[in-house]
Amino acid sequence: MERDDHTYQRCGDEVIDNLEAAKSANVHHIIPVVAGGPDVPENLITLCEGCHSEAHRDMKHIHESNPELLGKLREVVCEDD
Repeated sequence: MERDDHTYQRCGDEVIDNLEAAKSANVHHIIPVVAGGPDVPENLITLCEGCHSEAHRDMKHIHESNPELLGKLREVVCEDD
């Protein structure tokens, strides 16, 4: 969250770190693990729960629907693999 400036990276709202917050923070893999995404900080972003669900819905089949984009993401995120 510190790297993401305590801001949800999709909706831009501020992360409020308490149990009564309207939104809870989730960690999201930019390249899905199922598509070969690594479990490293460069492949993670902070999303609210609602945006996290939307991201999974949007990215569910990226490895099938847009392999070129997935390849470019891997070049950036997985450069040391």
